[in-house]
Amino acid sequence: MAAETMAIAPFERHEIRSVFLGIMLCIFLSTLDQTIVATALPTIGRDLGDLRHTSWLVSAYLLTSTASAPLYGKLSDLYGRRAMMLVSITVFVGTSVLCAVAWSMGSLIAARALQGIGGGGLLSMSHATVADVVSPRERGRYMGYLSTAFASGNVAGPVLGGILVQHLSWPAIFWINLPFGLLAFLVARRALRKLPVRRIRHAVDYPGAALFVAAVSCALGAIVSGGNDLAWDDPRLAALGAAAVVLGGAFLWRQTMAAEPILPLRLFRNHAYATAIAMAFLSLMVFIGAIILLPMYMQAVAGLSPSAAALLMIPVTFGAVFSSGVTGHLMSRWGRYKIYPVGGLLVAAAALTILALVAASAPGEGLLVTLLSVFGLGIGASMTVTIVVVQNAVDARDIGVATGSVAFFRSFGGAIGVSVFSAVLAHSLPPDLAAGPSTGLEGLRVMLSLAHGIGAAQRAATGHAFFVTFLAQAIVAVAAFMVICRLRETPLREGPPPPQGR
Repeated sequence: MAAETMAIAPFERHEIRSVFLGIMLCIFLSTLDQTIVATALPTIGRDLGDLRHTSWLVSAYLLTSTASAPLYGKLSDLYGRRAMMLVSITVFVGTSVLCAVAWSMGSLIAARALQGIGGGGLLSMSHATVADVVSPRERGRYMGYLSTAFASGNVAGPVLGGILVQHLSWPAIFWINLPFGLLAFLVARRALRKLPVRRIRHAVDYPGAALFVAAVSCALGAIVSGGNDLAWDDPRLAALGAAAVVLGGAFLWRQTMAAEPILPLRLFRNHAYATAIAMAFLSLMVFIGAIILLPMYMQAVAGLSPSAAALLMIPVTFGAVFSSGVTGHLMSRWGRYKIYPVGGLLVAAAALTILALVAASAPGEGLLVTLLSVFGLGIGASMTVTIVVVQNAVDARDIGVATGSVAFFRSFGGAIGVSVFSAVLAHSLPPDLAAGPSTGLEGLRVMLSLAHGIGAAQRAATGHAFFVTFLAQAIVAVAAFMVICRLRETPLREGPPPPQGR
């Protein structure tokens, strides 16, 4: 394979603003799609006559977007960030049309799985492109801007989804991706024209890619199906788990032989990379697990309505976004980064511990808002740092795959967190409320919504189950804190990105 050295011409300030407009549009598009679909699930299920499988509209997207993120990262290292960004936008918009014209639940689930292939690239390419445009020292400040796009998508999704479903029909939630996607494509195509276009032949590890996708699909399939579509003692679930282990082992073996491995194992010998990845996995376990289970707690134990519970989740999102933005600016100003996740994870663990201690007593809304805000502020301090640490630690040739792997481990950690903490809650519930070992996340939602009118004794017992669950989340947050404490801080690079050599 021919050697290459691809120096990137420095971007002017007005060009950086254009680049970040395109990146923010991609992040907004990806986040909006996930939240807007979640709002419309009941309507889609009724219109297509299949309420039982609506959860797979979310799970299918999760499977393919998680599996595809590192692949986009690797391909962008080989063929250039701009090309893969445009590919991901094209795939996402094209499959949005397939979702909008779906005629059955099966066809819509298949279209959502294809859409996830584009969605996985939107996020991983957005963060990887930042590395080509600004230096690690400046990167934290700009990552804070990306958090604004993330928050906007989270807030706008449920509102816009409700309006479109009520006044138009559910296909409108997919048609709306077309104007946003076209705008993102045009802006990215123009703004990223200074990035290098590579025209040399590469030995892409297609067998490794296939093994990776198959292993991740089996693993996430087992996580998503366990307790929902399949009982925990179902042999098919055990078969999925065994297949994930075998395929994962085959993938790791393949990576030791491939000329261009999809996920180079040498990255895990990099202390900063391995530490940041472990922290990202554990912190997203806590964050996503809390986001999913907190509304159930507020309805079943605190006695709030679904709409009130949804409103009380806003402090978590805005706390995380605010903390992420402030952390990014401070990193750019002072060049230090370890102190923020160390302090943030400790604060998040403390907030969860206090929440656990008061869980059974149904605290008032004021205390809940305070604890949720503090939790969001704490967990947000680790989000921006992860990307910056990883991109600062690896060689320029590996920035794409390293950034894509961060997206993968975050998504994987979130999926594991939902499964683990849901299981902890289900096994901690009183026998007269627990619906048995097959109760998964959807079963918990239904059961806890019915528990809104239970007696004081049962509500206290349910509160105790949440005490155990929140305490388990606090323990995982402490584990993430202990991991990041091991990080050896190195100075953030300044100046333009280094040449990309192969």
